[in-house]
Amino acid sequence: MYYVHVPRWFYKSIAGLLKWKNQEDLNPLIKLTHYVDEFMAVIKVMNVFRRSNFYLVFGSMTLFSFFAHLLGLKGKIVIYDPLANYSQTLYLRSRTNINEFLRYGLYLALHKLQLRSSTSVIYPSEIDLVNAKRMFKVNRTAVVPNPYPICFESIDEYLKLRSKRGADVPHFILLAGGRAKANEEAVKTTIEVFNGMPPDKFRLYITGPWDDMKKQVRNPSINILGRVPYEELKKYLAEADYGLSPVFSHAAGTFLKTLAYVASGLNIIATPQSLQGIGFSALRNRKVFIVKNQVEYRRAIEEALSISQGGKPYIITCDSWESLWRQNVANIIELATYDQ
Repeated sequence: MYYVHVPRWFYKSIAGLLKWKNQEDLNPLIKLTHYVDEFMAVIKVMNVFRRSNFYLVFGSMTLFSFFAHLLGLKGKIVIYDPLANYSQTLYLRSRTNINEFLRYGLYLALHKLQLRSSTSVIYPSEIDLVNAKRMFKVNRTAVVPNPYPICFESIDEYLKLRSKRGADVPHFILLAGGRAKANEEAVKTTIEVFNGMPPDKFRLYITGPWDDMKKQVRNPSINILGRVPYEELKKYLAEADYGLSPVFSHAAGTFLKTLAYVASGLNIIATPQSLQGIGFSALRNRKVFIVKNQVEYRRAIEEALSISQGGKPYIITCDSWESLWRQNVANIIELATYDQ
């Protein structure tokens, strides 16, 4: 692990003078610091990298591989792009009008430098790979799905935890562990919708640091749990029937909450943004409600309340998780040795 110190105060000072907001989407100054960081990191670790002939880089719209080749680094560089839909979103934005092209064209040009200077690119889902091939004409590619953040020791453990759920009504869960804008939006929207539902018809669990939201709760069946340890989280996921992700703002990457819902065999009520990076095969054998606004979100929940629960859960056991991960590692090794 290498830490590269960059004088953030300098960039923040310039941003203040130019009246750029630090949180603004694609703030050019913030993006510049990313590339400065990468260039400094490549310089700092070049002596270490020269001892190997294969490099795996985790990053989206990174110029690491370009800088490495620029400084004479030989060997294969494989990029794992977990935020593939980020660059794809910019591609679509840039095609709307000339202003958007001028705003995002630079980032797309830099992204192509990444693709052309990398031996291979790994994407988290088949749809990301297909879109990348269509948009950027990439050649040597592979799909390595994002690993699930949770697993059950066995189906017996899952059933034992589920047996403690109590009332035989639909149970919903919203994982909102980080204090981010998207999570805040999801929590507020969910509380607002469930406040108007009959309390004897459901149970709702919300995880994360949202104690200040309790004053907005007017329904006794809404439970804000706070931060939940891993083992306790498995209990709530086993009790739940539906995983919720009402994030309507722009997002990139794959949501850990959605991966946890899939691993726990839950039906899902989510926005298209929340399903990014999830392969279609992972969503089989479950109900999936795709909602595009708060009205559709409310309707989906009302429909879920009227549907009988049950059916065989398609959960991820820890054995199957390890098997999937071994296969993913094998795919990466194949990319590194394909011409040897």
